[in-house]
Amino acid sequence: MVEVFVAIIRGPTAAKGLMNGIQSNPKTDTMARKHGIRHTTPGAIAGTVVLVRFSYFLTYLHDLQSFLVSLGTFFR
Repeated sequence: MVEVFVAIIRGPTAAKGLMNGIQSNPKTDTMARKHGIRHTTPGAIAGTVVLVRFSYFLTYLHDLQSFLVSLGTFFR
């Protein structure tokens, strides 16, 4: 979850660096710079959890739909 939050506010390169133990300072504008984000809040953590959980749910629905379509093709 932490890497998702870091990717959202500081970019994907910062998230990869975080997981490798390397602190990076992105040279472009990030959400953290634009909005002055200096601390992690409970709302930010909750929002990240909801986003990740929702993306897993969408993946599940897509897999289920693919399965049902293949099942329908099988029984024709």
